[in-house]
Amino acid sequence: MDTTKILNQIITYLIQLLKNFKPPKIWSWQTLILASVIVGVAAIVFTTLLPILAIVSGLLLIIGVAWYTTKEPITIQGISIGSWVTGALICLLLFGIWGNPALLPVAVVAWPLVSAAIAAIPEFWHEGLKLKTPNPGVRQNLTILLLINLLLSCWLLFGVIVQGWLQQYPSIAADELGRSFFVNKVVFGSDRVPRGALVLNAIESRLKNQIDGKVWPDVERWLLNANNRVDKLSQEVTQKELPRVEEDALWEYGADVSPRDSGYNLNLLANWRGPGTRAEGYHLRKSCRITLSRRRGVAEGSPVSLSDLQCSPVSQPARGLLNLKSPQEKKKN
Repeated sequence: MDTTKILNQIITYLIQLLKNFKPPKIWSWQTLILASVIVGVAAIVFTTLLPILAIVSGLLLIIGVAWYTTKEPITIQGISIGSWVTGALICLLLFGIWGNPALLPVAVVAWPLVSAAIAAIPEFWHEGLKLKTPNPGVRQNLTILLLINLLLSCWLLFGVIVQGWLQQYPSIAADELGRSFFVNKVVFGSDRVPRGALVLNAIESRLKNQIDGKVWPDVERWLLNANNRVDKLSQEVTQKELPRVEEDALWEYGADVSPRDSGYNLNLLANWRGPGTRAEGYHLRKSCRITLSRRRGVAEGSPVSLSDLQCSPVSQPARGLLNLKSPQEKKKN
């Protein structure tokens, strides 16, 4: 099929669509939607009037869609969704014109309630735009509709709150949520890891700059106060390298050092004292080996004792908390 034939088919389809959309009279839902499109195009052209024209275009579109869905209801499996479509447009107009992404959750939570109000409005008006009182059967149906949509809004609000928790406490998402009645872990791409694991990995990178390949006596002096030094490195990582989150206050970092053949074992440790499925908390461990290696000196060619740092991946969370106090702090207590 050549390009010309495809273009002719598209043009024919658009012409037929315009014919079907032609307003049968001036005051109709087709007129309102067409006016909305025209005002929207004008808003793009006249950028100085963009905010006002965008609101006018949105109002015309909402009225036109509400009129259309009332006259010709849109149904799915026999259930009318016209009020939901209109409610979505109203929420987008109310909370979208401010250009603030933080208002999007508010729009989502308000959507069911606005849709319920849209569905109830026709029951309070006669055809002559006169107020009327719905009969008891209609009032009962409206009450049920309002309560169902209120329940939906509550669940949506709960979802927004949980999502906010997970943003400020990402380690909760890395926890074992299999027994949760409310939260189900949906994995897209790689699995989540606790915040503490990210911090320990970042500390390893900084350790390579501080003690890897350094003169052995300097490394031993560094290890004398390893616990406090690692705690200080964790503060630098959380404040300068990683995005700040509220859960940082619930992590505790430290280290322990033990001698080994031709070197030392250095364990980078992290305690999680926040909420989770383990009431007693848990800890993470990153094991490192610092070994002594002899290399030729640059100046005189004599052997020089230098350190070699090798670290393994962060361990899986283990139940319980570790005592991360330094020897000096233990003596004070």
